[in-house]
Amino acid sequence: MGQALARASRWVATPILVKELRATFRGWRFFAAHSVILSVFALILLITLVVWMTEIDPNPSTIGRVVFAMFIVFQAVLVALVLPAFGCTSVVGEKERKSFDLLLTTTLSPAEIVWGKFTATMAYSALFLISTLPLVTVAFLFGGISLFDLGAAYLYLFACSVLLNLYAVFISTTVQTSQRAVVACYLFLAPLVVGLGGWAVGLTLRYIERLFNGRAGELTVEFEDALDVVLRAGLPGFGYLALLGFFFLSATNRLKSPTANHSTSFRIYYLILVAGLATMSIWVLEHGMREASFSDRRSACLVYLCVAGALGVFSMVFSAEDPVLPLRLRSQVARMTGAWRLLRPFMPGSVNGAVYCVLVNGLVLGASVTPLWLGVLGPESFGSYTPQPPLGEPTMASQALAIPFTAACILSFLVFLAGAGVLFSTLFKKSSTAKGILGVLLLGSLLVPLIGWLVVELGREPDSQRFYGMAILNLPLAVTSLWDGMGQGGIFDWQFQALGRDVPYAAVFCGIHVALGAGLYLLGLLRRRRLTRLAEVGPSVLATPGIGT
Repeated sequence: MGQALARASRWVATPILVKELRATFRGWRFFAAHSVILSVFALILLITLVVWMTEIDPNPSTIGRVVFAMFIVFQAVLVALVLPAFGCTSVVGEKERKSFDLLLTTTLSPAEIVWGKFTATMAYSALFLISTLPLVTVAFLFGGISLFDLGAAYLYLFACSVLLNLYAVFISTTVQTSQRAVVACYLFLAPLVVGLGGWAVGLTLRYIERLFNGRAGELTVEFEDALDVVLRAGLPGFGYLALLGFFFLSATNRLKSPTANHSTSFRIYYLILVAGLATMSIWVLEHGMREASFSDRRSACLVYLCVAGALGVFSMVFSAEDPVLPLRLRSQVARMTGAWRLLRPFMPGSVNGAVYCVLVNGLVLGASVTPLWLGVLGPESFGSYTPQPPLGEPTMASQALAIPFTAACILSFLVFLAGAGVLFSTLFKKSSTAKGILGVLLLGSLLVPLIGWLVVELGREPDSQRFYGMAILNLPLAVTSLWDGMGQGGIFDWQFQALGRDVPYAAVFCGIHVALGAGLYLLGLLRRRRLTRLAEVGPSVLATPGIGT
């Protein structure tokens, strides 16, 4: 119990936090900047107060609401433009002072270093925000606002400050000079603020509008039903936490040594991310499209599967990692025997990464089929299947079968990419090169057959039907043929003759890509074993007397 409390206190009152606060409060710059900012705030609020009282509306409640609205606006500007400057130089400043190497030699882990720098910048931010509290209480002298309004505004500002400060610390770990850190922080801060602006600006404007209309105490978020809760609170909150996790893990990995484990944390993060997004998306589709038509529900299922496939493509970077692990990591993997072998896909390495990609995406796609079929399309779509219904009268069951077949096509394409990633990781010395070549292969496999098919279609050749065979090489064409065939009268509408039978393009697409993926994986596995033997034999050969002298 005592050790647990000591470990917890180390994350609360971190050594870096204590050191940063002591160094900052002993100087005069922080207090000077603090005094200037408070003076500017006080001047702005005073000018607003005088102008509104003498020139516009002397109503006390209106004055209180205006002062509070100005407070929200200028506090948001402070959080977005001023406070990140403290975090973006937190780590790079150690490098410039030549103390970064000493920091790495301490008993602090990279995660504790990042957390310490983040808590230090948050301490500055919290001090700035709390010190403005006496100024905004002037609005209470005039009325028109409530304590809830003040608490909600500070909670909103604090949440934005947490995200932007962690983002600034992440930027500080990626550059080598303070000038570059400041430029990169504010250069990439604009897209981040714009991305969050739709929700943040809308929330601020809604606050201000209700304040000006005299609806004090009515700033609570009113949800109509559980679906509204997920859409307006669940998804934004999950996205907020996902960004926090990404910035923290990225900053931590930047401080780790080259031989450390950089992959396991991101694999766990990706699993939680896709599982959470899939769960909420299916729940939203199931409860939000009950009144929609069957064709609209069917289209929503297709969009969900396409988005799931796009997220699965991002996980392919794990299959293009370094094929040969450092000795310490190899020993850790070798010690994972028995039931612990099930956790090997979470360990670094291209082979483990390929297995991880196929397993995780297969579980996500497979677990989505039944909820999409029965929950979104409805139980009425689960019936007898007619392979060749009358033209123009496709049954719901025949159209609903496109869901599992589409999931199979996406998973087979991911198997192909995972196998290619393993092979590419053994052909190039740098994993970044392997990942780049894998991206080129992805674009080529998606675009080249599609461009050829479009050229044929635009040319309107009399025998253009034979070019539909490109669907066996292209994922969008295979899925399109599948869903078009389902909607027009059965799964075998887009087909070709093979061994005297009608074979759908989607089935051939799955077979070809699974076979290619398995073949590439085996080739990469053979090359990985050879590279591993060279890595194990190399040091012993060089240590032999007479070698290398």
